[in-house]
Amino acid sequence: MQLWGGEASGSYKKDLEKVQNESKVEEFGMRFKVARVDILRDWFNGGLVDYPNVYVRGVQKNGICVGTLEEGHDCSFPLLPTALILAKEINVYNNFSAAEQEYVKQSSEWSAQAKVSYGPFSIGNDTAMKDLSEDEKKEGFMASGKIEIGKKPQIIGIISTVMMPGFPQMEEPAVRNKMVLKGRSGAVPSVMERLTTEALRKRDNCSVLNEESMKEIMK
Repeated sequence: MQLWGGEASGSYKKDLEKVQNESKVEEFGMRFKVARVDILRDWFNGGLVDYPNVYVRGVQKNGICVGTLEEGHDCSFPLLPTALILAKEINVYNNFSAAEQEYVKQSSEWSAQAKVSYGPFSIGNDTAMKDLSEDEKKEGFMASGKIEIGKKPQIIGIISTVMMPGFPQMEEPAVRNKMVLKGRSGAVPSVMERLTTEALRKRDNCSVLNEESMKEIMK
């Protein structure tokens, strides 16, 4: 099992590769404080995605959310994060190799140049290799030492919900009417596709999302 990870370059990359090759996991343990932080969005009206017979200009059907995590769907908003899992005062116990112990001792030097992690935890310049206390030894930690990963909270997980159902539920109708706008200087005319809201509602029995209707929905 490889627990060391990260992004590094130059000499820091060589050091990371060395510690990855020489690391060992024999008697592994962790201790930390954990909390769940719920994400509340008073401005977000989840009922928007339940609005039937809607298309969004420039977006294909189910282009925002599709209601599933199955592969093969290209949507921009498949999940809605609802909570964060935070950890702090993290202690990691293991029979660390000499290379690992030396690596952590040099953390104040390399942490600013390399993004390094141990398991789900980010290693920073306040990380330190420590000996086990007498109380920890009495508690049965069979390890050569521990890594203290500071006291600042870290995000180690995200809880999300699948956006349901698919949205938008309709393809954008084909635009039939076009208006040619001529520039004052006689430059090449630009073309603006145009179809009125009322015509769309009568023809396709659908609702058009524009600035006014969005305000109404989000009330």
